[in-house]
Amino acid sequence: RRHRLRELLFQRGRGQPHYATIARLLATHRPAPRGERSDLGVCVRHLHGAASVFAISDFLADDEMRRDLAAILPRCSALHLMQVSDPADIHAQPADGVDLEDIETGERMPWLASEHADALAARERDAMTARLRGFCRRSRAAFSAWDITQPWQPALLQHLVRARSNC
Repeated sequence: RRHRLRELLFQRGRGQPHYATIARLLATHRPAPRGERSDLGVCVRHLHGAASVFAISDFLADDEMRRDLAAILPRCSALHLMQVSDPADIHAQPADGVDLEDIETGERMPWLASEHADALAARERDAMTARLRGFCRRSRAAFSAWDITQPWQPALLQHLVRARSNC
C-alpha cells in the first residue's frame, strides 16, 4: 500500500513572526478523518543538516516510531516531538462488549472489556510514553505531551520555550 506523504515544509526562522507562520500553517492543516498509517521515514530524503523537524503524532506504533525517528535524527539540527493524546481514548466500557476498529487499517474485532480495562490501557499508554521520553532524552530531542482537549497554540508555545531552555 502506498503512503501519502503529508509534509509541511517551510523556511527556517525565529521570533514571533516565525511562530505566527507555524501557527497559521498548523491551523490550516487537518489530519485524515479516519487516520492513516504513519511512515515518518519517508521524510528523511527531504531533510538536510539545518532542518528542524516537528513530529506531532500519537506515536501509536509497535516501536513508538523510534526507528523512523532515529533515521531522521542525523539529518536534522533539532528534532521536536509532540505526543497527542485524548483522555477519552483509553476509556473502555466494561458493560457489554465493544467492536474495536483499527482506524488506520479498518480491521475489526470484538472485545469484552473487564473492569480493569481502563487501568490497563492507562498503564500501557504510560509505558509507551516513557519509552518515547527515554528515546528523546538519549537523542537530545525535545518532547512534550499534549492533551488535545487543550488548545494547541499554548501547548506548542510551551514546547518551544521548554526546548529552547534545554538547548
